Amino acid sequence: LQRRQSPSRRQASGIFHQNHFHEDSLVIQTQITAGKLLIDLKQGGSFRPRDKYTIQIHDGHIYHPIAKHINHSCDPNSFVNQETANIIALKELVHNDHITIDYYQSESIISVPFDCSCGSPHCKGYVGT
Repeated sequence: LQRRQSPSRRQASGIFHQNHFHEDSLVIQTQITAGKLLIDLKQGGSFRPRDKYTIQIHDGHIYHPIAKHINHSCDPNSFVNQETANIIALKELVHNDHITIDYYQSESIISVPFDCSCGSPHCKGYVGT
């Protein structure tokens, strides 16, 4: 996997950060197969109170400097494995795919509700509790 650095963000192998999709996002740099580990939230992550940058794992919330840029989709291409605290690819990802998860899959409370504009035919329209 190729590693690409952005001047202001820490990176993960095969993933780079960019600022033009919604707000911030993570984009695939190389092809990744379904079922592959994208981010280990335990590596570089830290528990802290819930906010819009944390990911819920069971009853706690992990802030991860890379995963905080994962956007929501109602038809996500990855998911949060609650048992391993990993972000896993749900389907094959190719160059320039944006990593997305369904926030409802991991969050019991959406800390900052928003109107969804993911473009999926299954779009819920609103993400909030």
